[in-house]
Amino acid sequence: MFSNISQRGYHGVLPYALTTCIAAAATGLSAFILFAISPQVVSAAPPNVTDTINPPESATPTNQDDLNTSKESSPVNAQQKNSGPLSSTSHHSTAHRTTVPSESVDHQNTSSSTLSSSANGWSNFGNIETERWYANGTMVTSQEFTDPATGQRYYANTDGSIAHDVDMQLPSNGTTITVRFAHDGHLVTGMDCKDGAWYFFNLEDGSMAYGERYINYDKEHTGWYYFDPYTGKMAHGMTHLQSNGGKWVYYDATTGIMAHGERYINYDKEHTGWYYFDPYTGKMAHGNVYIPHWGKWCWTGADGKLQGDTPGKIGWQNPAAFYQVSSKNVNKVGQGMFSYIQPSRLSVDGSRVDAINIFVNTALSYLGSPYKWNYALWPGGGSDCAGLVISSMESVGMQTPYNAYDHRFQAWQDHDANNMWNDPRIMKVAVADRRRGDLVFYPGHVAIYLGNNTIINAYPPHVEYDSIWRWPVRGIGRLFI
Repeated sequence: MFSNISQRGYHGVLPYALTTCIAAAATGLSAFILFAISPQVVSAAPPNVTDTINPPESATPTNQDDLNTSKESSPVNAQQKNSGPLSSTSHHSTAHRTTVPSESVDHQNTSSSTLSSSANGWSNFGNIETERWYANGTMVTSQEFTDPATGQRYYANTDGSIAHDVDMQLPSNGTTITVRFAHDGHLVTGMDCKDGAWYFFNLEDGSMAYGERYINYDKEHTGWYYFDPYTGKMAHGMTHLQSNGGKWVYYDATTGIMAHGERYINYDKEHTGWYYFDPYTGKMAHGNVYIPHWGKWCWTGADGKLQGDTPGKIGWQNPAAFYQVSSKNVNKVGQGMFSYIQPSRLSVDGSRVDAINIFVNTALSYLGSPYKWNYALWPGGGSDCAGLVISSMESVGMQTPYNAYDHRFQAWQDHDANNMWNDPRIMKVAVADRRRGDLVFYPGHVAIYLGNNTIINAYPPHVEYDSIWRWPVRGIGRLFI
């Protein structure tokens, strides 16, 4: 009577039929016969080969096929329970799949390569050893396929068995890609954890990611990552990359996302503290760095750790008895136009040669500026001989008693050329020992030596080149020792 009902349809009908039989015993055989030929029972038919079988939650498995699809024993559900929080791979339910009708399968020969020509879908789904996929009655082998009911992709090996828990290399668009098939056999995409390491698989073709990679995966996992170029493992912690001329970067110990900006890291004994990483490239800062969020310059050591506010100078420096150079600006004096200072252009680790070059180039920027007595303003704004030297000294961070404001308004600075000649913090050397960047003193006048017996000085009507011998030389002063 029930020969044309599928196995899973049969389990739903039988208990109801037995109950009716008992009622028939009390009301008469004719009532049972009427029920047996009732249209609602006769109409139960095998599901179409493309139908989705959706068993009731209360259905009790009674044979091996049902056991294989029960929630308690399904390897799919076991995989779902163990999947990591970052995993994007969706695990298909055994209750929603394309299956081959049971009567089409030879259960005594699970390796049979052909079935009915209309058979499409899974045979023995959920049993890793015996499950197979059929297309038009032929077992699929040595190729990838998609279950249309779930959209999940799988791979059938040469013997028709389904690939499980394996990384494989497959051809794709003229090249070879590495893909991964999960415990239940589906193609992994997105983030995936295996043996304690995280990987990323392209959302389109499932290919494993390598090297530097920007991923816009979800709200929590968007940013730059690095995956080992050979194994594909996601990097964590301090990592050296060859890009941007070589750089140290930091990948978050948990998420693997590259750090940018200021960041406190408690990574290991050697790498605990504040660091700063370029907001665009992620490159760890070394030396002098401006941190916008803090609004100040800071100094980082050789290990990249922030040491606090940037010192004015490290490395080469004048002896303590002479004026010190600095990467920081000199103090501003007074208000208004005569409070002007030249900003320091010297790097915190600049050399003596760097300082001399900046000093001379600042003076050269005033060529043609008008001569104005007791002025020490910006290029083009006016300067006298001592004012030109004051501005040039400020450009290397030399904090001196000379400044534009006092030079203009304090009587004792009316003759700063003579004050500088008498200043013990400017070393005096023989004329024969003169070098580029030295000061050349004359009675009541001062100039800057450029070499080849040439000076630059402010002399009416403007700042100009002159010969060192234009006036009798009083002596040579050296600012850079």
